[in-house]
Amino acid sequence: FPLTDVGLVVNMMSNDTTVIMKFIQLSGMTAVTPLQIGISLALIHRQVGTVSTWVGVAFLVLLLPFNGVVFSTVARLRRRVLKFQDARVKMTNDVLAGIRIVKFYAWERPFGEEIEAVREEELRALTSLTLVMLVGFSAILFAAPIVQIMLVFATFTLTQEEPLSASVAFTTVALFVSTVLR
Repeated sequence: FPLTDVGLVVNMMSNDTTVIMKFIQLSGMTAVTPLQIGISLALIHRQVGTVSTWVGVAFLVLLLPFNGVVFSTVARLRRRVLKFQDARVKMTNDVLAGIRIVKFYAWERPFGEEIEAVREEELRALTSLTLVMLVGFSAILFAAPIVQIMLVFATFTLTQEEPLSASVAFTTVALFVSTVLR
């Protein structure tokens, strides 16, 4: 077995158990979601027609590279945060394990400064992660659904002879929001 330090074990216990819990919660949706999306797309097709439905689907497909960039950047920054977090927790545990020697030689300030330097790096990485998540997820979760629905309705009004009615608009929005954009 490879040697591990206390910081790594503490982070694994706190972070990895959360990931496993989320995976278990979301794994049930994996079987049901494709069926929900298929049914919703069929119902949307009945509301707005073939061309408008495929414009909405095409917009989602065009968003996939953007999603990939955002999620890969978040994963990379998350690993960076965890690296600094591991180092800080390990250093703190080492100081606490040798607290008598640290106190005996009055090394509190130098060790405190080193821990603080690692914490500053961790906070910088965490700030970068938060900004990427804020901008990327805002674009994906808030702006994209609005743009998609606008594209579908614009296509509907340009390709259909009938005007967009409230019943078609509200039903289509409800179907997109409840399943396709989830």
